[in-house]
Amino acid sequence: MSEDQQKPSGSLLNVTEAAALLSVKPRTIYAWVAERRIPYRKAGRLLRFDQTELLAWSEVQAEADQTKDRLRVVNW
Repeated sequence: MSEDQQKPSGSLLNVTEAAALLSVKPRTIYAWVAERRIPYRKAGRLLRFDQTELLAWSEVQAEADQTKDRLRVVNW
């Protein structure tokens, strides 16, 4: 989803839109939901994702990955 096609901030995305926003496959989104790693909502049987929450979650994940990289132990 390009910036021109982005939905208004705070809008709810479906699995395909959330996957496109995070540049992952929809099956990755389903796996993260099953592991309760990603913020989501259920509307009946449908999964929905708040765009603002996803972007904030993504930033936190990126910061955690950078911290892991800095703390990686090298065995000699």
